[in-house]
Order: sequence, then C-alpha cells, then structure tokens
Amino acid sequence: MSRYIDISAPPQAAHRLAGPSGVGMLRFIDSASAHSYGSAGWNRWHTEVGMIDTSATVEIRSSPWKMLGVVAAGVLMTALCALLAFNLLPGGLTGILVQSIGGVGIVFFGLCTSVGLWRLFRERGSVVTISPEGIRDIRVAREFIPWRAVNGISTWKHQGQKVMVLAVDPAVEGALTLTAIAKWTRGANSAIGANGLCITALGLQADYDTLFATALAYARAAERRDVQISRV
Repeated sequence: MSRYIDISAPPQAAHRLAGPSGVGMLRFIDSASAHSYGSAGWNRWHTEVGMIDTSATVEIRSSPWKMLGVVAAGVLMTALCALLAFNLLPGGLTGILVQSIGGVGIVFFGLCTSVGLWRLFRERGSVVTISPEGIRDIRVAREFIPWRAVNGISTWKHQGQKVMVLAVDPAVEGALTLTAIAKWTRGANSAIGANGLCITALGLQADYDTLFATALAYARAAERRDVQISRV
C-alpha cells in the first residue's frame, strides 16, 4: 500500500538514497535554485535532494490564501491597465501607444484573474501528486506523466518567477489530455524558452524549491530502478 505525504512545508530529511547521485541520460538543470543556497551551491543542493524519501506518494495541495493573493494582484493590475487604456490617470501618460498597452494589459491580467478565481473556487485537495511512478499536475493534465517519459527537468526563470519545465517524450505528451490552459500556453512558453510542460508552485502549499527538489529526487530514484531492472 502506498504511503501519502501531504506537503505544506519543505520536506524534512528522511533517509539518504542509496547509489550514485545520478545515472543515465536525464538532464537536471536548476542553477537558480543552486544559487539560492549561497556558497554551498550544488553540493548542498544535491545532498538535500538525496535526503528525500522517495518511497511515499507526495501530495501538494492548493493554498487558498496564496490564490487569493494572486487574484488580488490580478485585479490591481487589471484596474491599473484600465486607467491607462482610458486615459484616467491624472497627469499620467497618454497617447495611442499607452492606450494600446493598457488594452492588452486588461485582456492579459483579466484572463489571469479569471483563471485565479476559477482555481480558487474549483481546485480543492491535491493539485500536484509526485509518486515513484510519475508526476501529475491537474492544472496541466489529468493523467500521470511517467518518469520514464521525462527526458529532462529544468527551471525557467523570468522576473523572479520560477517554473519547472518537464521535457516529456513527444509520443507520451501527445497522448496526454492537456487542460485548455496548458494547450493555449504550450506554444507561447516554448517561444520564450520554456520548452516543455510547465509546473509552477504559484498558489500551492509548497514553495518552488520544495517542488523542484521533490520531483528531482523521485525522477532520479525512478531512473536508478530502471537501470537496475535493465541489468537483471
């Protein structure tokens, strides 16, 4: 029977994984997270990843308070863009270009706010599930993505926001039932450098470093199991 862990804080050390820290051809890139550990850098990062218990199934739930903060920020930015679009800022910038930027902002931040509201009221319970067999984010797809189909895990960072990018085997990705948002943003994300299925910690009860370290540890553990099986 699987054991479940509900993450609401960074995972504590359980036991060190046996075997080498990395085998095979998987690519793991997260210079931003390594940098956040200061002078310890990669050494401390790899040690903490190796201390994560990968025998249980981890569930990361939505944080209503964090999502409320996202919605509030979206409302504020939408209102600011409306002021620009309709030249309502006293003594502010005016002109066609400013109005155009404001109009685009209304659409973009309005959509973000709508998505945030939908998730605030509809998403309950586990949002991201990480198991020895694979990973699932219901904001991306309803199915689990098996670790054997994950060719790489990387961090894409923009304006302080970090996103975990999974490079999934095209055949497996094509068989997934992606959510509408995942479909709409897939091409745009790829164009700006996030080429893969994107998982964010925004609105979750775990921070990004916890999310990335947990996924990385489980992917490596799965890879080691596959190598051991292939040698039998």
